[in-house]
Amino acid sequence: MDHRIEWRGSFDNRALNELHAEAFEHPVFDDDWAGQVERHSLGWVCAWDTEGELVGFVNLPWDGAFHAFVIDTIVSRSAARQGLGTAMVTLAAEHARGRVRLAPRRLRGSPEAVLLRRVRLRADERRPDQPQGAVKSRSSAISLAASSVAEPRSLR
Repeated sequence: MDHRIEWRGSFDNRALNELHAEAFEHPVFDDDWAGQVERHSLGWVCAWDTEGELVGFVNLPWDGAFHAFVIDTIVSRSAARQGLGTAMVTLAAEHARGRVRLAPRRLRGSPEAVLLRRVRLRADERRPDQPQGAVKSRSSAISLAASSVAEPRSLR
């Protein structure tokens, strides 16, 4: 099955609440995911099936300056075992690379840690133009994140 994945894609709160409930086996809540990720995340990745149903999500919350982490890596049962989780984490890593230190929320044994290792992301990677030991200012990190919007891409 084909899927479309998108960095900072628009999504319906209800659809993400249902996907989260399926993945983490809890009742469907009425959380304001869109508001939360806009306020607290460097970015996120959404995945949709060919019918437009949200089937995947990855969140990259950050401190607003130097560090982000991968959390809420979710793939619906209907889209599981097709490489979608790896593709979403890879896209997230591409957008975070060189901007922040990216790490899984839990380092050992978590699905996020396994996926990050699979895409061979180094958590301490610097921007190519950044000298060793240099630290970016908070404002440059925010402006980089704000300007980072990619076109949707399809998986086959």
